[in-house]
Amino acid sequence: MPEKINGYFLKEVKELIAFLKEGKKSGKTLSTLFLQYGKKVGRAAGSVRNYYYKLLKIEDKEVQALLKESALYAEEIIPFTEQEVDEMLFAILQEKEKGFSIRRAILNITEGDNKMMLRYQNKYRNLLRYEPERIAKMAKEMGVLWKEDKEYRQKQMHRRLNEEIVTMYSKIAEGFQTENERLKKTLLQLETENAKLKRQTNAVNNLDKMAK
Repeated sequence: MPEKINGYFLKEVKELIAFLKEGKKSGKTLSTLFLQYGKKVGRAAGSVRNYYYKLLKIEDKEVQALLKESALYAEEIIPFTEQEVDEMLFAILQEKEKGFSIRRAILNITEGDNKMMLRYQNKYRNLLRYEPERIAKMAKEMGVLWKEDKEYRQKQMHRRLNEEIVTMYSKIAEGFQTENERLKKTLLQLETENAKLKRQTNAVNNLDKMAK
């Protein structure tokens, strides 16, 4: 084994393999482990990931022995069929229509299967980035409003506008109610003072009459 492999010392290589081995035993995904190891050693998760896959390709007996002993390998990427993509989109959009976020929708349809959930999330993100029209087409066929649709955006904008108008009117009404209550109290005070003045005036008049 060479002294240093693509920027990692031998000790670091062994530590990385041991870390991934223990993490896989506890059921964690490689993505999670790359992130955790990166934070631990001060490297970016993507850098750790890239380095791991480079290790898998290095033709070094000691490296390969360590990897084999730890049962680490590059998981085979199984591509989606066109039918699977349509079925996945249909299921996600169905859950989305119920009010769930995309993340929650995927969690629901994969029933907590972490591997499948990650696979669906990655595929959906790729579709969102490279084939948004495919999602829009499926949503339209289902009669579901999708966030990228112009109609959906307009509906959301109108909803927010209505909420702002209702809030504004509520504040105005609340202000009127507060002012009305203040005026009522002021009127009551004036009426009380007026009645008091009337009594005092009547008493003075009575005294004047008695004096005459």
